[in-house]
Amino acid sequence: MRILHVIRGLANSSGTTHIVGPLAEAQARQGHQVKVLFVEKSGSRPVRPDPSLVESHEFPLTIPTQHVGWSRAFARGFRTAVRDADVVHIHAIWNFPTWYAMRGSLRAGVPYVVAPQGSLEDWALNRSRRLKRLYATLAEKPYFDRAAAMQALTQTEVEQCRRFGIRAPVTILPNGVDLDAIDRYTHVADLRAEFALSPETVVFIFLGRVFPKKGLDILIPAFARLTASRPDVLLLIAGHDAGSGYRREMEQLAVAHGVAPRMRFLGEVSGRRKFELLRGADVFVLSSYSEGLPVAALEAMACRCPVVLTRHCNLDDIGAREAGWLVEPRADSLCGALQSACESVHERRRRGSNGRALVEDRYTWGQIARESILSYRSYQPRGH
Repeated sequence: MRILHVIRGLANSSGTTHIVGPLAEAQARQGHQVKVLFVEKSGSRPVRPDPSLVESHEFPLTIPTQHVGWSRAFARGFRTAVRDADVVHIHAIWNFPTWYAMRGSLRAGVPYVVAPQGSLEDWALNRSRRLKRLYATLAEKPYFDRAAAMQALTQTEVEQCRRFGIRAPVTILPNGVDLDAIDRYTHVADLRAEFALSPETVVFIFLGRVFPKKGLDILIPAFARLTASRPDVLLLIAGHDAGSGYRREMEQLAVAHGVAPRMRFLGEVSGRRKFELLRGADVFVLSSYSEGLPVAALEAMACRCPVVLTRHCNLDDIGAREAGWLVEPRADSLCGALQSACESVHERRRRGSNGRALVEDRYTWGQIARESILSYRSYQPRGH
């Protein structure tokens, strides 16, 4: 099968980047011809899929509007590429490549799949709500309705698609991780030695964009409450704010709550360093108000690091599998889970092992790629 993936950009800081590349590679390993088209993001080197498996093309911006990604070169490139595609898989919405790929696929008679990746969640929609509703009505929603399918990450996202009024079929295909790639990074960071900590210190790590939806404004107050009874803790914040100034706001919030000495802002981490940190930390925390299905949480679980997640991370099965702690996006709820995580090394290790088993059972890219191909084939005309 000839598969064409489209995404706004492939910056390391974007969670969708770490979905498209691995999925495309897994599909190629299963014998399919796969291409990825994307538009440049100024000041960011793209994280391309393995060129021995996947052909990828980056197109320059025509107008330097970072989010929208308006590119004439992309439009020309897409018109050429879609002619040779059996299916187009479009990742994330509310940008020019999304709109153009839907429009171009429809005109070329090629079935297309659209993955909102959490963009239809209430928190996301409420940011610039009127503008998004107007843009959706005029530009993208008519093409959502004519898609071969919308790709939902969870049953929750299926319901979000329906609430938004989308009439196209919706299929569930979760995000995943490449366990073989993760397991190549075997080194464990000695964080107690690195940060001059006592042996009893419990190290929490947040890994993701330093951005309002990630809930750092509740994590920092929750962590401050924890330190009142547990002074032997450290919180690492790994991620950057893309120049928005939000990191500085969070640093000031840490100072205001008196926990700056017990926090470290590490900036963006990737590759070997990322997995060293996940293996070395005691607990992974993601306090988001809104997510699709966060790859960072799956990566932490793959590294046997137990997780504390808000319910908006849409990984409810960690509760049933006792792979971590699920909380409401409130400081009191979050603090309670942090305290529970501090109480027992044995319990952290047990939940970390359960998380690894859950990923092996449900969230590997090889399995998800096979499911994607079955979905694509169902969109093809009989005899194709």
